Amino acid sequence: MQQQEQLFTAPLNLPTPQPGDIDLAATVPIQVASADPTPSPATVFGALPVSPVLSSGCFLAALTSGQLGSTEWVSFVPPQHALSTPDVEVQCRTAPRLLLALDYDGALMPSVSHSVEARPAPAVLGLLSHLARTPGVEVAVVSGRPLAELRSLLPVPGLVYLGTYGLERYSATGQTRHLIPMGAFAAVTAIGCLQRDVTDMLTGRSGFFLEDKHYALALHYCLARPEEAERAVATFLSAVQAYQRKGITLEVSHGKEVVEVHPLGVNKGKAVQSLLTLRNTAALPVYLGDDTSDEDTFRTVNGHGLTIAVADPPGHTAARYYLRNSQQVSCFLTRLLNLRQNGSEQTLTPSDACETEESEKYTRGETSRPGMRAGSVANFEGV
Repeated sequence: MQQQEQLFTAPLNLPTPQPGDIDLAATVPIQVASADPTPSPATVFGALPVSPVLSSGCFLAALTSGQLGSTEWVSFVPPQHALSTPDVEVQCRTAPRLLLALDYDGALMPSVSHSVEARPAPAVLGLLSHLARTPGVEVAVVSGRPLAELRSLLPVPGLVYLGTYGLERYSATGQTRHLIPMGAFAAVTAIGCLQRDVTDMLTGRSGFFLEDKHYALALHYCLARPEEAERAVATFLSAVQAYQRKGITLEVSHGKEVVEVHPLGVNKGKAVQSLLTLRNTAALPVYLGDDTSDEDTFRTVNGHGLTIAVADPPGHTAARYYLRNSQQVSCFLTRLLNLRQNGSEQTLTPSDACETEESEKYTRGETSRPGMRAGSVANFEGV
């Protein structure tokens, strides 16, 4: 029987909790529930907008007074380990075609503590190359990184590249496309101006990297002190809001110690959806990602394919499955290659996927020496 959790539709005009209302020892999650009367079992707390957390006493008072609106039931199913779930193995082996879409940073490659160029080991490139040449398998890399940088990091023939959240694309046959949404040219122009504004604001501050992606601008603050990072992010957001007040359609996304601005409506989920639409086939999509920017894609693919969060622990995510780290991702891809090429009946388990000499060959030397991305990042320390 599926575990059930009741979620409540919380209106935006909830009263501000008074002193004493917040009780961290006895809190009840108040979430905005889906309007779908038959929600998918993959509906997970982290995929939904979070409302204020109230003490149980304050919550019950709000509920009985009708302030929380209508209620409905949705399913809450924690993600299962992808290497221990027979359903994953069966679908990957029996699907006529697979569209394997991978996030680069944090999924295909290990997460790093600051904005760096982390080049994959030759064995990882070899694994991707074998997968791309496997009949019935298409491999796409989806990333917030610019297309040119992504292709430089992964020089593998036959890959599909979706750079800058799908705004830049490179097909398996070598065709490059720049897909700027209608009306987004003003936003792209504003991002160029915003870069100059933020550069001036950050002058003299240490621990920050401003990454120019041409169609997007990212402020990395993982090396900054927490109080400095908070002030810098507030400054960044204030600069973005100044352009938004002028009618420029900019959108802000938050990731792991990074805040980014890009044209409104651009995300990995829409990029993968458009790829599936273009293919117009019965391919089973399999998506692996690790960040909040991947949640859009998890929600897009759920119900049509396999969604795998790369995290330990997985936490609140819309993904139905999880892997703990990029090493397990390589283990998963290795077994996937065996299943598609050899029709192996082996079960995808952590013991035989991560402890064999074959898997160690693909994961050995996975992390390169950290170094700044050449030519794409501005360091403000000492400026």
